[in-house]
Amino acid sequence: MAGQPLPPAATPPLLRVEELFSNPAAVDAVVSPDGQWIASLRPRQGRLDIYLSPAASGPGRWATRATSHPIENVRWSVDGRRILYRQDQGGDEGYHLFAADLGTAGPSSPRDLTPFPGTETELIAAPVATPNTVLITLNRRNPALADAVRLHLDTGVLEVAAENPGTFLGYLADGRNQVRVAYSLDSAGRYSLHARSSDREPWHVVRTFPVEDKITPLRLHPDGLRIYALSNADVDLTQLVLIDLTTGAETVVDSDPERQVDLETVLFDEESGEVIASRYAADTIRWYARSPVVTRLLHRLAAAGLTPSEIGPSDRPGTKWVVHVDSPTDPGAGYLYDDARGTLRRLYRSRRGLDPAHLAPTPRDHFGRLRSTAMPWPPPMHADATAYVPPRAASSRATV
Repeated sequence: MAGQPLPPAATPPLLRVEELFSNPAAVDAVVSPDGQWIASLRPRQGRLDIYLSPAASGPGRWATRATSHPIENVRWSVDGRRILYRQDQGGDEGYHLFAADLGTAGPSSPRDLTPFPGTETELIAAPVATPNTVLITLNRRNPALADAVRLHLDTGVLEVAAENPGTFLGYLADGRNQVRVAYSLDSAGRYSLHARSSDREPWHVVRTFPVEDKITPLRLHPDGLRIYALSNADVDLTQLVLIDLTTGAETVVDSDPERQVDLETVLFDEESGEVIASRYAADTIRWYARSPVVTRLLHRLAAAGLTPSEIGPSDRPGTKWVVHVDSPTDPGAGYLYDDARGTLRRLYRSRRGLDPAHLAPTPRDHFGRLRSTAMPWPPPMHADATAYVPPRAASSRATV
């Protein structure tokens, strides 16, 4: 009867605290550009290290040997010759960029690519056209300001691409690693968008936004004349827009068809630069596909009863995709989708001690109401046969 306790045989065992707060068994998997390897973070001697596994299954090997603090932000170089990651120095939160070269059979001796005391760096661009050169931010010149710096991976040579005048928050580069766009925040709380035609040209202000608006540039459009950005200018919810770098005019590309929540995630094709999917998180996660391969991926997940929390990036051919699932009954799992074969294989479960049979599938929201975390299946199709939407969100979408 309702309200009565479960009999002892039906009561799940108590969880050990370590199952919730210890290092995950594996996390943050990324597929190599050639689709042959999967790099993930796994615990070793109490720290998270990078482990390489064949995408076709089989024995793997360690790529790094962390000796101080855990590793984060793992990604492959464009040519697949090395793995890039960030790591702080003894807990000082001064994150440096490291490269683990993969020419040896065992853990390599990583190279600190930004070996400057008291500095912090972030990797912001790794264009396909310049596989040996990435763009980073680095506060070496002034600890309070992050400049945009090109980093040559083979030699470690650094080249300042844009000096921060004091207000810049971030930068965008084109496909040749030329820093073309920056955005700033002034003392009044107003965001401004800045642009230039090349590294050698002066900046000009494209547009300044009222204090109640926020803009986050994401990447240049393939035509080089516009940028994709998250913006809530003149609207209540954040949406994906294209901003003309000459006029500052906005064109809406993607917004929540249910008019409930902000746009959270946008996926781009790294080869073409086009938008291939968007993600909204309300009471349920909703994905909207703009490419056939992502549509097939979502349908394959649907067949397995899975809702992705994160997708990609894929390998260079766009065939293999790492998908992360974080549902109440399958927390922190990683899967590999092979579009050529139409297969889906689980790579790991982050919390092996959490038995899915003992986890509740319908958690309560913050109002105490029961809600489902599963997306409506099967996903219907737009008329253009490339977009995925849940049934109640089947409305027309802007395409650019």
